[in-house]
Amino acid sequence: MNGFMFRDQEIRRIQTALQRKESVLLTGICRIGKTALMKEIVRRHNATHSGKAVYLDVSDYIRLYDFYDELLAGMPKPFIKHMAYLLQTAQSIPDVGMNWLRRHIDGASKIKLREPVDEATVIRYWEPIAKAMLESLEASSDSNEIPFFVIDEFPYMLKNLLDRKVPAEEVAVALAMLRKLRDSGIPMLLSSSISLENLLALHTIPHTVLGGLQRESLRPFTRSEARSYLEARLADHPTAVEIDLVLARLPDYIPDFLNQSVHYLNGLPDASNVDVVMDNEVLPAIRRSFDEPFQERLTRNYPDPVERFCAEQMLDQLARAPETGTPIDTSKLPPIHPQALTKLKHDMFIEEASSHGYRFTLNALRLWWCSQRGMAG
Repeated sequence: MNGFMFRDQEIRRIQTALQRKESVLLTGICRIGKTALMKEIVRRHNATHSGKAVYLDVSDYIRLYDFYDELLAGMPKPFIKHMAYLLQTAQSIPDVGMNWLRRHIDGASKIKLREPVDEATVIRYWEPIAKAMLESLEASSDSNEIPFFVIDEFPYMLKNLLDRKVPAEEVAVALAMLRKLRDSGIPMLLSSSISLENLLALHTIPHTVLGGLQRESLRPFTRSEARSYLEARLADHPTAVEIDLVLARLPDYIPDFLNQSVHYLNGLPDASNVDVVMDNEVLPAIRRSFDEPFQERLTRNYPDPVERFCAEQMLDQLARAPETGTPIDTSKLPPIHPQALTKLKHDMFIEEASSHGYRFTLNALRLWWCSQRGMAG
């Protein structure tokens, strides 16, 4: 069964952009299927092209040199060889850096750059390396040797760096270098479960470093799409007759929720206990996967009591409002409320609605907040 039902339009748009050497930022709430979609794009490309796309998961990276190491490791050997030649006179790269490059060329197992004393040292490595990458691209007769990089959860890496007190100026330098690489012929597909724009705004990093990124957003399935998805996944399983019951119990129709349902329903011998399984296994699993991470975000990212108060009051307003969204009344909130609002968007608690207001990103989050506050869902 095709695991990418109803995502063909997004895949085609992304593939077209990458073929044009354009870069794409894929956004969507966690568990909506970004990683699976990105891996599918890489799989399809690498199955039919000689130049191989490279997938990187950087969500847990906490040092820039780890990211640079992965990025360079994905470059074809001819480019690395040419880069090493260009870098022979680069005095800012110590011998350990040049030896690392040579070992990449020789095909040896990947060698990590020596851990620097501080991140500023890494920037001094990166600037001449990035310049050599650009010159190698310009000298290449076959730009298809490097089709594209897929970098999963890129904003999380930036957040990790900034949380560890890496100066925003150095993060901006790294982003500017990546933009130069994108502009010079290495398209990139980046994904984000948090708002990249809001993250940069919180740290006063200019948005110009994002120039040239096309936007693609993944949304939940419609009810009819979710029905077709479950019909295909359950096939002739006895519980397929209760698909309407399953759909009625789910708070949102995103792939993870549907897959959780299929996982537990496949363990049933017949359809007699579908409602029990939904109540006792599927819905608790969904709540664990969403409620706990967002509770952690609320606790960790709003340590200031006044800012936390503002965030809670705004979420309360949206919980009482129609699901389609409403403007937020900030007239009675402390002056710090704009920062709290930016964080709520950054953490994807809420999103802008077509009514020029805001709404919860998912109904699951709305229900979670109502239960937290003792409000009717």
